[in-house]
Amino acid sequence: MYACDVRGIGESQPDTCGADQFLKPYGSDYFLAAHAIMLDRPYLGQKVGDLLRVIAWLKAQGHQDIHLAGRGWGALAAAFAALLSPAVTQVTLKNALVSYELIATTEDYKWPYAALLPGVLKQFDLPDIYAALQDKKLENLEPWGAMDGMNT
Repeated sequence: MYACDVRGIGESQPDTCGADQFLKPYGSDYFLAAHAIMLDRPYLGQKVGDLLRVIAWLKAQGHQDIHLAGRGWGALAAAFAALLSPAVTQVTLKNALVSYELIATTEDYKWPYAALLPGVLKQFDLPDIYAALQDKKLENLEPWGAMDGMNT
């Protein structure tokens, strides 16, 4: 078993805007996510890229069957990485967001800015991703709604 903190989470969580400001309004999470959008490189996409590099490294180390697991905010990056990587053969998500439509239709949602993808609903929603992951033995445990994203 390997564990990975993608950028901005766990050991790599920044204090860019001061100590204990990560999820405060206009705190580090917002700061990094807003800048990533301005640079046309959504923060969630960068986290997915981190996971894809880890998966490639695992494959290079000889691992054949990669079971990717993610929880809460990490479940989103794990879902996208699992979809994009043929090396992933099994996926377990816990507390994954049910859909971006829920975020769009909830006035005061509780998910961090970094979990959002600009314009995503013009193309697809998370249930489409989860359906595509059924071939990879997706287990989607205890999904979260729009008001649950700060429970991590």
